[in-house]
Amino acid sequence: MELSPELRNRLAELRGDLLWGRLSGTAPEAGWLACELIEAGLDSPEVWELAGYALSIGAMTEVEPLIAR
Repeated sequence: MELSPELRNRLAELRGDLLWGRLSGTAPEAGWLACELIEAGLDSPEVWELAGYALSIGAMTEVEPLIAR
């Protein structure tokens, strides 16, 4: 699986935010990122579950456990 540089950078930023405890954004943003990861070939139960939040109205804290996995 080859991720585009943009997608790779977004993932790195998300991991850094998670590590430093400054996760920001919304659950839908995380959900749409998961959709892009699936499109790029990343296939895991957590990514599919996270993609289900693409139409959510919640905060990023709602999906933080999924992002951590």
